[in-house]
Amino acid sequence: MDAYSVLTLAHLRAERMANLTTVAMYGVVLVMVSVAAVILTENGMPKRLVGWCVAGIFMMMALPLTTRDINDHLRNFEFPELQKYIVRILFMIPIYSVTSWLSLGNEKLYTYLESLRSLYEAYVIWSFLYFLMLYLGPTEEMLATRLESLPQQKHLFPLNFVWPPWKMGHEFLFKCKFGTLQYVVWKITNVLIVLITKAAGVYYDGEWRIDGAYFWSMGITNLSQLIAIYCLVLFYHVMSKELAPIKPLAKFLCIKAVVFFSFWQGTAISAMVYFGWIHSTPYISADTYAKGLQDLLICVEMFFFAVAHHFIFSYKDFQTYRHATAHSSFTVEAGYGAMERTGSFESNSSGAGSSDYVRALLEAANPRDLVHDIRRDIGRLGARGSFHGSSYDDYDNERAQGEGGFESAASFVPTSDDYGLIDIENDEDDEEEDAGDADRSDDVNADRTSPNVGSEALAQGNHNADTRGSPQTAGSKSSYKGNS
Repeated sequence: MDAYSVLTLAHLRAERMANLTTVAMYGVVLVMVSVAAVILTENGMPKRLVGWCVAGIFMMMALPLTTRDINDHLRNFEFPELQKYIVRILFMIPIYSVTSWLSLGNEKLYTYLESLRSLYEAYVIWSFLYFLMLYLGPTEEMLATRLESLPQQKHLFPLNFVWPPWKMGHEFLFKCKFGTLQYVVWKITNVLIVLITKAAGVYYDGEWRIDGAYFWSMGITNLSQLIAIYCLVLFYHVMSKELAPIKPLAKFLCIKAVVFFSFWQGTAISAMVYFGWIHSTPYISADTYAKGLQDLLICVEMFFFAVAHHFIFSYKDFQTYRHATAHSSFTVEAGYGAMERTGSFESNSSGAGSSDYVRALLEAANPRDLVHDIRRDIGRLGARGSFHGSSYDDYDNERAQGEGGFESAASFVPTSDDYGLIDIENDEDDEEEDAGDADRSDDVNADRTSPNVGSEALAQGNHNADTRGSPQTAGSKSSYKGNS
């Protein structure tokens, strides 16, 4: 065993020991917090103050863990096109924890902070769908072509008895995208409705009155959220085999759990108040108690979600690919089924670097792609269902023309092979590669005899590389040569 292997093994053991120690410390803190809460309550401390302190402790445990995960992604911004969506998802923990803790301390802020929280929830659902789409194909055209090659899929039960199937290809892709996008649009609209009706005194927060805006807001939000989640599940159901290497089910369950414990949990608590299962006391109203309970539960739950996100949305998934390409020589087959990536791709092995850290953060936080998607897809609806074209292709073209964004040589999409599922080349592949080398040698000799043609080809190659750091066409293999 060489020195490098010994150091690596020692590092892994130290990291494992540190993780075990951290888990043990968290366990001790949880026990101490539970005991302290019971003792303080029995000694007459107001329950609201006890709950606020407990929520603050859970928030303070969740924030450092998630902040570290976000920092790790930004400092190892190997694949910006994918990792920016992961960073957005990770920001759910601090946003949910802080807003819930603040509203628990000040009831007057509850409606506004809850609106902000639900708005970001819709943003995360949309971001997760785009994460899956970009993994499957760096361009919408390629992904639509991939979908067209699949058998026609029916809707999931029981909608298969109501809705006709969406045609595989552009139509299926567009409707899945718009199904999640409409949730974002509605959430933005709903925030405005809440603010206006709240100021007008007709919102009736927590009251299931037909003449109140709260009743209709919750009903439409329920429907909109169900449509968004359904489109996300349908997309995963169709592309589950292609998405298997990135373990999308675990990621989806994490996001779905946050959605459930934030929205549906609040709806259930409001229903308990409506049916009289939560009663008012001389010191606190049932509505105030319900809001405080919801905020307390979210703060507690966000700690456990922070632990789950630490493992499921780890930056090490992207480092695994970079290390594989840096220490081996192999050919990457297509990650999109019949379509293959072209060109020579290199990861940004130094990560974002200190000078690019802020730019990486701004790229992840910039919602320009969402704004662009809303504008483009609403325009498609105005064109009476024009499903052709590519919204995120156009957005990337705008970035290439100098409209901002984090530009990196790592701006391409890893495939299933990139996550360590690389097949060893057989003899037939070697023969094909040798034949390809011979063809390339002939091309080089021809270019030497025709300088103008070579210059034009080089200029075209530079243009493609500048336009996008990820593949645009299909039909060839990409050879990665690294140092052994």
